[in-house]
Amino acid sequence: MRKGKMAATRFFIMVLLLMVFFVLEGFSVEAKQRQAEEPQSQDTVDEPREKEEKRHKGWDRVVENFIERGVMPPEHVDNDLFNYVREALKEDEALLPMVTVGEPGVDYLIPVGTNDYGRATVAGGYQMAIYATTYEAWYEVRIWAEANGYYFQNQGREGHDGMMGAEPTESMREPVTGVSWRDVVVWTNAYSEMMELEPVYRTPSELIIKDSRHTNGAVVDSAIQTNNNGFRLSTNTEWEMAARWKNDIESTDGSILVGGRYWTPGNYASGATANTSNEEATQAVAWYGLNSNGTTHPVGELLPNHLGMYDMSGNVFEWAFTSYGWVKVVRSGSFDITIQNIYYIQAGQTHTYYKDRTAINVGFRIVRNAV
Repeated sequence: MRKGKMAATRFFIMVLLLMVFFVLEGFSVEAKQRQAEEPQSQDTVDEPREKEEKRHKGWDRVVENFIERGVMPPEHVDNDLFNYVREALKEDEALLPMVTVGEPGVDYLIPVGTNDYGRATVAGGYQMAIYATTYEAWYEVRIWAEANGYYFQNQGREGHDGMMGAEPTESMREPVTGVSWRDVVVWTNAYSEMMELEPVYRTPSELIIKDSRHTNGAVVDSAIQTNNNGFRLSTNTEWEMAARWKNDIESTDGSILVGGRYWTPGNYASGATANTSNEEATQAVAWYGLNSNGTTHPVGELLPNHLGMYDMSGNVFEWAFTSYGWVKVVRSGSFDITIQNIYYIQAGQTHTYYKDRTAINVGFRIVRNAV
């Protein structure tokens, strides 16, 4: 009798435990279902997805422009938008193709100045844009940048007479002007981030510089040019080396021997076969007062220099990173240089301009560190 009661008790306990188990399991399933149905809190947002959405921000207008120009077929818009546009930007020959200047790891002794008496040592292997930055490229990057936390004091103009900040027109291949040195520092950082590279210009505390407005001027002026793999401005001597570069194994067209290499003389326009007193040789490579008709021109219409770079003399002056006190170096020359001031477009000539100011004849050309 006692054994029967004990067996009944054990059976009752087992049934009770099974009931408790199924009740708890039911609560667990229901809780999981509720969790799946409820929206996630800010603390539980999927971080990779958030990063993916952030990097797509600002690409809508870029995509529209690509479709209008025929660079991107409309059918690609719904397919992996970010990667397609980024790769299209990299491959788009109409944007900012680059050329390598010198060999990585090699230091070059170059002549400096219009009389060729100066000397400078420049590390080779950096990449420099074949063209001055066009308004088309400036606009596409600026639109993306402003959607991703960047601010510009000046929105740039198309050539010398475009409207500030306006959408590109048929003149979009003319160089951007109306941008200050500060604007360009911020734009190169934005272009780097847009292309998933490490921005070059940082504050002393390693923050990315994203604001060129006057209220942030002191921060931009303190910019450190790091060795990151993003885009930047050239130094004064990097620009001059690219402008004077020749591949001669013997002197041609008056090239001079310095540091075991032949270079274009400093009183020539970049890529010219004679000095600037020779109008035919100069007009073949440079837009200036004698052939420009008082206006900027689309990049790449004249002959290139020996590296395949266009408009290194004339069309628009180009900002460099190098400072002389409050002012910054500008190189090249411009469409409005008169014959009396022809020396302005010579490859060895250095000029300066105020870093917070803009002009209708000043643009820029980008560079990357050796990669």
